[in-house]
Amino acid sequence: MFQFHVNSKDLEEAMRKISIAIPPASQKGDNDGIKLAFYKASKKISKPVGLALAFDGKIQAASALDIQDVSAEEDMIEIHVNGKKMESAAYAFGAINTVLEITIDKDVTIVGAGQKVVLQMCQPIVALKQNEAVLQEVEMSKDDFVNFVNFATSCYGDDKVKRGLHCVGIRFLKETKKLCAVSSNGTRCAYAETGNLTYKPLPASNNKGDETSEQHEQENAPVTVVIEGKQLRNAVRNLSNKKVQIGVVSNKLRIRSGSDAIMILTQELAYPMDALLQFIEKMEKKGAWKAPLSKVFQALAIYEVTMEDPLLRMSKKGEAQVLFQGKDELSSATVMCAQNGEVQTVAVDERELKIALSVFDKEKDIIVETAGDKLPVIIRQHEDDPNIITVMPVAE
Repeated sequence: MFQFHVNSKDLEEAMRKISIAIPPASQKGDNDGIKLAFYKASKKISKPVGLALAFDGKIQAASALDIQDVSAEEDMIEIHVNGKKMESAAYAFGAINTVLEITIDKDVTIVGAGQKVVLQMCQPIVALKQNEAVLQEVEMSKDDFVNFVNFATSCYGDDKVKRGLHCVGIRFLKETKKLCAVSSNGTRCAYAETGNLTYKPLPASNNKGDETSEQHEQENAPVTVVIEGKQLRNAVRNLSNKKVQIGVVSNKLRIRSGSDAIMILTQELAYPMDALLQFIEKMEKKGAWKAPLSKVFQALAIYEVTMEDPLLRMSKKGEAQVLFQGKDELSSATVMCAQNGEVQTVAVDERELKIALSVFDKEKDIIVETAGDKLPVIIRQHEDDPNIITVMPVAE
């Protein structure tokens, strides 16, 4: 028997952090478990601790939690229980905010505030290895990483058949000390880039003397991974530590935040990463207009009053305005703007444009760059912003 106390809020928080990887409930009870491990204080472990781990076949999440008053003969115990039931129990007891007594014997008995839940054991789960060789790793602030991911994943598509456009490509660029990512649904394309990070030294290089040019080239070579957009977006929801480490480990992307760890399996498919990067690199512009994003949304709301066709024509009107007009010309709206160069007329799908604009800070200006009626528009927050979203034109 293994018995201990834990604060219900701590248990709730641990379950919340691994919830992204808890498998859905199965009617047969197969493959719907999570792993729970609990440790007494020892020479290796300074204080009692618990570990919750879930893996749904695509993403694995693990989180540690403090436990107290351990009563057990063995130093540790590892069990498997139904993930959804344990999650429900943790949330229910968390709402009470009390100290729980958990007893592990043939079953798992959770008691607190006069309430009791008994959970049965289930079959052991298969977990991903966490101590494999690191191919590349960076450290950055949680806020910077979350912003990077949210921007990078803003344009992935739903079609799993069409060239893997439900995914996001991430490239580690150690030579230039940057991290970039790209996603596209075929109409919109997002490119995110950040240099607000530190590349971690690789373990292998620490054990060698003078580094050869071949070793240097190998350690600084770009590393690319392809991740399902939905999984990556979910992974950053519950990060709590101020710093995070993001690394490529074998066929996985690993995200560490304090004592929490997330691993996402990479996708083995022909993702058009290089094609998308070349597409972005060759972007041209002949003119651009700049306006408060809030005013742009106000103008789009006017246009939408009589919108029956999503085609939106954007054109220059004088030297200080841009005109929004539909194919039927029933509604039109103008936005006061600053102009640079020769602003081109271009038609886009208004729905796709609105989704693209929604990624940016609505309290700031937006810049829309144009190159012609058959070329995509480029949207960015400010002139030096490397983070852009492109929107393909539509035929009138």
